[in-house]
This record gives sequence, C-alpha cells and structure tokens, in this order.
Amino acid sequence: MTQVQALKCPSCNASLEYDGRSETIRCEFCGTTIIVPENMRIGAYQAGYMGDASPEKADSIHRILELVHHGQKIEAIKLYRETFGVGLKEAKDIVDGLEMGKPTAVTYTTVSSSGNNSCGCLLAIVIILFTLGIVVAALVPFTTITQVIEDPQTFIQQVSEGDIQTFVQEVSVQVATVNRNIQNNPLVVTSGGDGMGSDLMVENWQYSNDINNIFLSYTEEKDGRRTVRWETAVGDSSNNMDFNVTYDNQHIYHTSGSTLRALDRASGEQVWQANLSDIVDRRCYGCLRSEQGVVVALTADNTLYGLNAKTGQTLWQARLENDTPVYMEEGFVAVTILKNMAAVLDESAQAGAFGFALKLFDLNNGELMQELIPMCPDDGNFFDPAPFGYYDQVFADEAQDRLFFLWGTSINGAECLEEWDPETGQPIWQSRLPGDASISSSIGRGIVTDWNFSPYFAFNGDTLLLPAYDSGNQGIASVDLNSGELQFYVEGGDYELWPMGVQGNTAVVWGERQRGSKQIEVWGLDVTSGERLWQHPLKAQYLFEMDPFDDKWTYELTNNGLYIVQLFATPNPPELLVQSLNTSTGALNYEVKNTLDDDFWRGISRSPSHLYLTIRALIGVDLQTGKAATEWP
Repeated sequence: MTQVQALKCPSCNASLEYDGRSETIRCEFCGTTIIVPENMRIGAYQAGYMGDASPEKADSIHRILELVHHGQKIEAIKLYRETFGVGLKEAKDIVDGLEMGKPTAVTYTTVSSSGNNSCGCLLAIVIILFTLGIVVAALVPFTTITQVIEDPQTFIQQVSEGDIQTFVQEVSVQVATVNRNIQNNPLVVTSGGDGMGSDLMVENWQYSNDINNIFLSYTEEKDGRRTVRWETAVGDSSNNMDFNVTYDNQHIYHTSGSTLRALDRASGEQVWQANLSDIVDRRCYGCLRSEQGVVVALTADNTLYGLNAKTGQTLWQARLENDTPVYMEEGFVAVTILKNMAAVLDESAQAGAFGFALKLFDLNNGELMQELIPMCPDDGNFFDPAPFGYYDQVFADEAQDRLFFLWGTSINGAECLEEWDPETGQPIWQSRLPGDASISSSIGRGIVTDWNFSPYFAFNGDTLLLPAYDSGNQGIASVDLNSGELQFYVEGGDYELWPMGVQGNTAVVWGERQRGSKQIEVWGLDVTSGERLWQHPLKAQYLFEMDPFDDKWTYELTNNGLYIVQLFATPNPPELLVQSLNTSTGALNYEVKNTLDDDFWRGISRSPSHLYLTIRALIGVDLQTGKAATEWP
C-alpha cells in the first residue's frame, strides 16, 4: 500500500515532520520551505503512479522560479496560487522565502509496494532529483523530466547506472547553490568589455542547520549567463573575518586562517600552500597583493611577508613596529607597490611619539630601502613641525610610481601636501592648503591608490580633489599634482561637499545640504575656476561607501559620462534607478528603473562595462543600457 514517505530538507538534509495535510513544510534548521502538492497529502495517492506530478505542474514550478529570478514577484505569486490552489498569504509566504534567499523546494515522491520495491525506490530518487534540478537551475532538459513522469519504467530500463551517477552528480552541483547568499564586494578578475561581463570571484555563504559555510566561487559569463567554473571552501561563519583574497594572471590566492593557498585560475586546483604567523583579516584591504612574481601578505600581528608566487616559498618577512591590527576603511589600502618596493605605514622612532613613517621594503628580499617621514613646518614658528600622523593620508599612483603625502594640523596654519620620490626618498615639491583649511580626522587613514575607489578623495591622473574645512565650513580644493599649485577652492556654503572626480573640463562633486531639510545633489564645476556649471538632485540619502543604510546610492565616473545608481527600499518591490549624465552639461543620457527582489545591499565592484552589486544575489548593472539583472546564483 502506498504511504507518505518521511521527508528530508533538500538544503540541509534535516528530517522534517509532516502530518500529511499541510500545504507547506518549513525546515526549522535552515528555513527552507518545501511545497507539498495535493498529490502528496493523505488520500491523494495512487499506487505506483505520480498522480498530480504532471509535466504542466513541473513547468509551472520552473516558471515561478524564473519569475522570482527576474524580479517579477507579483506574477510569481499569482502563478503559484493558480498552480497549487492556495490563498494569497500562503503564496506570498512562499515567494517571500525565495526573495529572502530561502529557496523553496517542490518534492514529488512515491513509495512502491513490496512487489516492485527496487524499481519504486529508484523512481522516487530520480524524480526528487529531477524536481530539485528544476528548482535550482533547470539545467536538465524538460523533455527528460516529462519522460520520467509519463513513462518511468521505460526510462529506467534505458539509462545505465553510470548515467544515473553522472546525472546525480550534475544535479548535486546545482542543488549546492540552494541557500547561497552573496556577501561583500566581488573581486573583478578580468575586466570584460564590449558588453561582456567580467570574471568574478564571489564570496557566498551556504546556510545550514549547524553553521554557515563560506565559499569563494570563480564565476564567468558563458553563453549569455553567469556560471561557476570552480569554487573552494574558505571557512565558515565562526571565522568569517579570517580570510582574504587576491589574484594575478596565473593564480587566485586566498587565506583561510593562517594558511595561504594558491589556486590555478583555470581549474581551481591547489598549486601550493604556505603557513603564515597569523590571519590576514578581511577588513585589511590591500593586505594581500601579488605583484611582479611576489605575493605580499600583511598579517594581523603586523608581519609583512614576501612569497614566491610560483612556489609559495617565503622569500622574506619583516615584523613591523606597530602592534595594533590594521583595519582599513572603505577607500584605503594597507600596502602599495612602488618602484619594486612594498610600502606600508608603521610607527617609527625617528618620527617621534605620535609620528608614523612610510616604510618601503625591497619586493624580492625584504630589505628596508626607505623610511619616509614628512614634516609640515609651522609658518608662524610657534610650534614644532608636525610629523606625519596616524590619521594622515598617503596617495600612491602605482601606474606612474608617484607618491604623495597629505598631513599636518590646523594648529600649524594649514595642511601640507608633498610629492616624494619613492626611490631616492626625497621630496619633489610642497604645497599648503588655503587659509586655515584642514582635513577632518574622521575621514580615516591609510593609502589611497589610483586603482581603488575612494569615497573621500578623487585621485586620478594629474589632479587631486579633496574635501577641506576652512573656518568650520567644508569645501573642495583642487590641486595640480605636477606642481602642487592650488587650482581652485570652492566653499560649500549650506552644503557639505565631497569630490567624485574630474572628466574633461568638469570637476564632479556631490553635496549634502546642512541647512533645512536634507538634500543630496551632484554638481559639475569648471575645472579651472570652480564655477558651478550644473546641479542634479538625488532621491537617495546615503552614499553606500560611507553610510550603508536605507535608500543608498553610488556612482561611477568614466570617459563616457557619470553613472548614478540609487536603491529604494520602498515602494515594494525595491527599485534600482540607474541614470547616465553628461558631465559637461548635467543632461540625462538615460534613466532606467529596475525592479529587484531585495534591498539588502552588501557590496559593490566596478568594471569598465558593469557595476556588480551584492544584494543577497549578484546583480549586474550594464552601464551601456542601465539595465540590471540577477546574474548568480
């Protein structure tokens, strides 16, 4: 006699209690919802036949997942109600589960009588796996699923044991992406271009009943969709800060605990591993680099390593004076590479009790080549020269091997800006900010590079835009990096201003109104005079890289214009607004509204053609069209 089989969660394999009557079962361990069609409930069975498990219903399941995947939540709820005959609340709960990253598995099963036990068991396994295949990625041809459901005996006779094993392995790979939640900033491994997406290393968490496993997945665009080439486990939620990742042309490098591993970029196979003295904290941006055949790692105990990129052999290590773990804020890195030297900020006896130095170590043997200690003199001769301090900034143009320091205090009159030669260790020129201008210590510390996005400074080419306070009011200063001369200083007035960049003859900044109601605006300024040419108001209130709260926005400034992305939690479903502006006039090139499944924004990465946002899933924003799409999983 046919009976209801005991169910297990398809995500975490936990046993599920089912009374035979409920329309859904929710796993108490991982939150996965299992949809129970009517044919699985008491009184709905026919021995040896799947009953309601029709190709039409399976096709509807496929379509529901596609609708959710493309952000069409209302249509998904409607189709679910039509397919399973449930109320609005039940359908909404199921679709909300998918929307929140809690996948819904529809499992058809049957248990045969003892007369054909072996065949019936195989049928149950195959149909469960096929259905999970539909839910996860629908990679198995639908005609094959239909064949199993309509004529299971013939199908089982035709396939070999090897076919079943191969199929199970393929489906298992897809099922493994169930309950994956994308985290933090994807790592752009190749830049893509011409409308093609980039290869990305994506950090993602797999939720289970015990602990959440963390994976790094190498993803690539293939045949118009993003697929996983390979992936590796790097830890779990109990040690989620204990890893870092970088790459070069041959390898992907990542730490897991105090172990550094090199993986082949093409296959993901391990090439070598090495032991370090401590972890490389994920919050230490730039603490893992690969340049010129050397992997540089800065560990949490402030030991700087140089390892052979091909073999993993430790070439050298240097213990820094600073004993405080280095955590970099958004827009800063801990290690820069200039003139075949690895440069880091460190305490120095020569800099005094509160001073810091930039120490440059030979990349191949670790020899300390330079210890740069800038001093900002007091114009009025009332105070000693101000040493370079903890909250001061370094600017490194790695493409041109140029190095700049910005430091000093408002007590000394104004802050100093200098260019230094990293090879000779000598200053080239010195400049001062206007009047009593200074840089706020709340901006953060570290090294600003030409390749890393900074929300506080616009550092590109021959110009540096920086926020400067003068008599309590914040404005924008523009400095010519070839001479150190001030190009202009614009007072913000009622606005607190922050730089975005320079494009052609236009300097682009954004401001937050401090008087009256809050208002965010983007301005275009004449690059020579600082005169405001245009202004563009925004609805979103918080720049993502500064304040990742509700109604966030970010931007990308390229040779083709300015791109602004705004995410709104309301109305429901969330909306992603993408705008393209002409930097000369401020005119809109396009404005595209995209509907998303979620508004929990966790990370962003940039490439020449796309912005990649992690909003539980990986969202790709095509800058050419403004269209956003869920790319993975």
